[in-house]
Amino acid sequence: VVTIQLLDALHCFCYHGEAVGSNDDMSIQQKREWELTCGVDAQLQTVSDVLQGTSLSNSNDEDDSKGNKLLRQKQTWLLGGDSFFYWDFFEGDDKFCRCRYPSLKQEILHNNVFKLTQPQFDDLLLLAKLWKRSILGQFCTAFNRGDDSHEMYGIEAGLPLSMAHIMAVLLFINYDLLAFKYVKTGCNRMGADEMYAAVKSRNQEIGHWYKLMREVVMFYGEQSSIQQTFYLHLDGHLLFSSFTPKIEAPTIYSSSLAVARVIVADGGAIIE
Repeated sequence: VVTIQLLDALHCFCYHGEAVGSNDDMSIQQKREWELTCGVDAQLQTVSDVLQGTSLSNSNDEDDSKGNKLLRQKQTWLLGGDSFFYWDFFEGDDKFCRCRYPSLKQEILHNNVFKLTQPQFDDLLLLAKLWKRSILGQFCTAFNRGDDSHEMYGIEAGLPLSMAHIMAVLLFINYDLLAFKYVKTGCNRMGADEMYAAVKSRNQEIGHWYKLMREVVMFYGEQSSIQQTFYLHLDGHLLFSSFTPKIEAPTIYSSSLAVARVIVADGGAIIE
């Protein structure tokens, strides 16, 4: 299983590459240097350091000092994201939003969080078409949740997974710098004191993607049971007085502890 995961990650890294936005060349170059030093998966804390301008060529002492300072800052909170409602059923709710762009394509190419180039969008569209034609893609339909959620979110039981849903998932799993920015900037508050309206405005830049990802998880994913165990890898150690997670943003968990151990950073932690 671990070998398959690593080969799949290597395939995505070498073939699909990273989405490149304006002024991101230096960030990607520094991210590549970090990957060569620390392993396969780009950990969020290190990518965050890169995007904030931390140089990877400093002396070891200076790096350790900055790293410890950033780690202490990160220990104060664990980001889970805010919730946003893009479905007409919730109109009038304080969390109701409207997508800023008329279509998913326009959003992917022009949003102010992280955009793809036209050739990258064409590659994404081709991959989505290939997946849609696969056996899994043809038979993937919405589960019947047996409640009012189908009417609330406009997803009927048995509805086939759309091309737009597939593209949203491919964006998240094939472009990890884009995924990092979408979640960090578009779904979370930039500081403990930031107002909800500010993060809501940023989320509207990626509204189509956020809406589609929520629908995929809610209606096309298998529901977990209380007996199942999942693992989340973190970049540092956290001290909890209590732990009641509320995850509103797309997040990757693993049901395999062995896989979680492969991708966790040195000095990191795993939450079970």
